[in-house]
Amino acid sequence: RMLVHVDFQILDENTPITVSIPAIPVGRAKGEGLGGRKFMATHYIKVKCLPKDQPESIDLNIEKMMPGDILMVDDIEFPDGVVPIYKARYPVFLLEKAKSSMTAEDEAAEAGSPVAGAESEEAPAPEGGEE
Repeated sequence: RMLVHVDFQILDENTPITVSIPAIPVGRAKGEGLGGRKFMATHYIKVKCLPKDQPESIDLNIEKMMPGDILMVDDIEFPDGVVPIYKARYPVFLLEKAKSSMTAEDEAAEAGSPVAGAESEEAPAPEGGEE
């Protein structure tokens, strides 16, 4: 690759900045041995922090996750001075259930169709998303 253009910015060390930090899964999920598949809902997490507090990456501890578990942004421990700019319950990582271990109800929910004999409940709209 050839460098074509560069923009420089002057930062005030006392003014918070908004940056996207790589999210890195750490460890092996317990549920991987049960057929769970890893899926990154987002590869970067937007945070606000002072320039001196900016981390190189955000580690996601996935070791205790089981198939069907979802790691939300508010489940992550951020370093001091680093604040995510997402609303609570924003998905970052999930361990999907393997197709062979899914029940008929799980498969229907994934496909978006009702299961025979299952009660239909309208779920409230999710709160996730960026501000």
